[in-house]
Amino acid sequence: MMKRSVFFLAGLLVSFLFAQPATAAWTYDASAGTISDGNWTLRVNRLSDGTYSLGVGSGADARAYIAGEGDLDLRGVETDTGVAISQLFTNALNANTVMTSLILPDTVVMIGNAAASGCTALTNVVLSANLQTLGSSAFSYCTVLETVTPFLPDTLTSLGDRAFQSSNALGGDLKLLNPAIDEVAIYTFFWCTGITSAVMPYVNAIEQGVFEGCTSITNVVMNEAVQSIGKRLFYGCTELESFYPTKMDSLTSLGDRAFYNCQKMKGDFTFRNPALQTIDAMTFFSCASITSVEIPYAVTLGTSAFRDCTSLKRVEFGYQLQSIGERSFNGCTSLETVTPFLPPSVTSISSYAFSGCTAITNELSLTNPALVNFPNQSFYRFKGPKITLPPSASTFARTSFTQLTPGVEIYFLGDAPASITSQAFSTTDSNDPCVMYACRVMDKEGWAAVTTELTDADRAKASFPGFGTFGLLVDGSARNWLVHWKSPLASGPFVLQIQ
Repeated sequence: MMKRSVFFLAGLLVSFLFAQPATAAWTYDASAGTISDGNWTLRVNRLSDGTYSLGVGSGADARAYIAGEGDLDLRGVETDTGVAISQLFTNALNANTVMTSLILPDTVVMIGNAAASGCTALTNVVLSANLQTLGSSAFSYCTVLETVTPFLPDTLTSLGDRAFQSSNALGGDLKLLNPAIDEVAIYTFFWCTGITSAVMPYVNAIEQGVFEGCTSITNVVMNEAVQSIGKRLFYGCTELESFYPTKMDSLTSLGDRAFYNCQKMKGDFTFRNPALQTIDAMTFFSCASITSVEIPYAVTLGTSAFRDCTSLKRVEFGYQLQSIGERSFNGCTSLETVTPFLPPSVTSISSYAFSGCTAITNELSLTNPALVNFPNQSFYRFKGPKITLPPSASTFARTSFTQLTPGVEIYFLGDAPASITSQAFSTTDSNDPCVMYACRVMDKEGWAAVTTELTDADRAKASFPGFGTFGLLVDGSARNWLVHWKSPLASGPFVLQIQ
């Protein structure tokens, strides 16, 4: 009985094996310019060096694909037919929605522009080990493409823009190890959400959006002499933790939103190239794990350049800084040291620039005569002990210096300002107000212009024994300001107490 069972099973196995279709040999029809394996029929074109390209032109009528579906394995073509395929021509398999995998022979050295773009059923690709050129948009919008092997060949010398753009499922560890690849063009790996790392030791220029939306990437290695980082390079790479180099002293160009929302990226970043003068809008927005930044040659800080960098403790400027954009350091709650704070070169500070920077302990010195206006919440909740305002300080918006350290000393270097809005200055403790010093003691008329006569009740609020009460600054119905001066007037500064 047992012998019968064994023979029966063996018979079934033999029948099963013989029932499987054998891999069909490729044939070549020279007159038609096609190769075929009984399933796939593809156009080929003989080149001047005796090799062949898959596809013969850029138009839809010249694409390689004629018929076939499923897995396309081209490794046996040369053995079966003598046709050595060296190229996938432009658009060769473009928009093929029935090809599920693609295996290329090692004779292929070039994949042309959009050669396999829009292949929406393609799940895996095996590249030639001798591939040199990968064209623009070669595998873009292959929305279910998961693996490319190798990723990428060490022989690769040219990588086109958008090569894998929006191939959302593509994953793996990217390696660009050929010294010939020193630049990566725009959107090359845009929204390849499965890429986990990128090692690019020879790349010193990387353009806009190359890794934008790569939400699984955790580690990036670039050339330590990197010179150019494009806009939105790592935009939304929320898992990026390690970036090398953090010392980018050769960098000449850093695009806006380059590290936008890279919440886990750690490190102390330095940018000491005199050519790098602008940190653009939202460059490090919400990089919540970086700890220090040195930008000694920066002239301009864009809107929200370092906003919500909640672990940032130290910033070092140079003496060229002129403009600080809106919310540049808004929400940097751990920021303790800003050196210098601020350089005399600063001519413009926008709303919320240092709002919420509650850990800063520097004295704030603002001396540039060109610095005139102080908009909303410029230094909201600043905790330093002293503020020096420039000679030309003229307009203070509501809450521009509100919620300051109780007892903070504020020095006006010039005449009385043209406008001080209600609640422009206040402390966190109404019983311990700011103390303000008007350094131009002869500007009695200037201060009189922004005050009104006091009532007896107002005079009773004076809390500095030995000081005379001059007036009360009234904004609408809010009486916030008591103005005092030493007696005699010419012997010392006015003292302004905010109640």
